[in-house]
Amino acid sequence: MKKTLLSLLIMIIIFIGIDNVSAASCYMCGNTGNATYTWADDNPNTNSCSVVSKTQEECSGTYSAYACYMCGGSNNATYTWTTSNPNANSCSKVNKTQEECSGSSSYKKVTCGAKTEVPAALPVLVKNFINALKILVPVILIIFGMLDFAKASMSGDDKGISESRNKFIKRTIAAVIVFLVVTFVQLGFSVLGDKGSEAIACVDCFINGNC
Repeated sequence: MKKTLLSLLIMIIIFIGIDNVSAASCYMCGNTGNATYTWADDNPNTNSCSVVSKTQEECSGTYSAYACYMCGGSNNATYTWTTSNPNANSCSKVNKTQEECSGSSSYKKVTCGAKTEVPAALPVLVKNFINALKILVPVILIIFGMLDFAKASMSGDDKGISESRNKFIKRTIAAVIVFLVVTFVQLGFSVLGDKGSEAIACVDCFINGNC
C-alpha cells in the first residue's frame, strides 16, 4: 500500500512538473532587416511573427542587418555602416564593429612586421614626411647656396664671390648626399623587408609603406 501511494505521489509530482515546464519559444516579428524578438509561450502575432532558433538570452531587443562595407583601395578606403552593399563593384563587406566602421582608412589597421598592428594612417604619415624631407632639405640647401652666391656677385667682392662659390658647391654636394642617403636607406629596407627580421619589416612599413 505504501509503495502504491509513493508511486502515485511520484507520478503526480512528475505530471505537475511537466505541466509547469515552459513551452516558450523565441518569436521573430517583422522582416530580417528590422526585426524584433520576443520570448513568449504563444505566437504574439501569427501574421508577422515566426519561431526562430534562439535561446532566451539571445531572444531580446531588435535585430540589425547592418554590416560594414569598405569601398575603394586599402590605402584610401572609406567605410560605411549600412544594410546593403552601396556599390557591388568597388565595395566589400569587412569584419568591423559599428564604432570602427566610420570615416576613412585611418581606422584600418595594417601589420607592421609579422604580428604588430598599427593604424594604417600612421605609416603613410611617416613615409610622406620622410619623402618630403628627402626633397625639401636638398632644395633648401641649394636655394641658400644660390642666394649667398647672388649676394656676393652683386657686391662685386672677388673674395666673397670665391667663398660663396665654394659654399654653394658644398651645399650642393650636401643636398645630393642627403637625397641619396635617404633613397638608398629606403631601397635597402624595401629589399630586406620580406627577408629580414620583424623589426626590419616594421621599419620598411613606416619608411616605404610596405605593410
